Amino acid sequence: ALFHLGRFQESLDALKNIRAPRVREHAFRVAASHGLGDPDLIRQSVQALRDAKPRFATERFVSALPYDADADRQALSDALNDARGS
Repeated sequence: ALFHLGRFQESLDALKNIRAPRVREHAFRVAASHGLGDPDLIRQSVQALRDAKPRFATERFVSALPYDADADRQALSDALNDARGS
């Protein structure tokens, strides 16, 4: 929710509290890092996601999330794709 509210730093702070992050948490860390625009943080987040799931597929991941609004789904997809292309 924090990511979609544009509260990227708060999103990252909340994700840091998760002791054993899953792919979902790594993906949201990538998206929030992209929102902050910090290239080093983006690279670190993308690498952590790649380490957790080498064959991560944005479309498959995002389509499995329970979004009501297509705009929210698209915003996450765009952030993940843009960050992973950085």
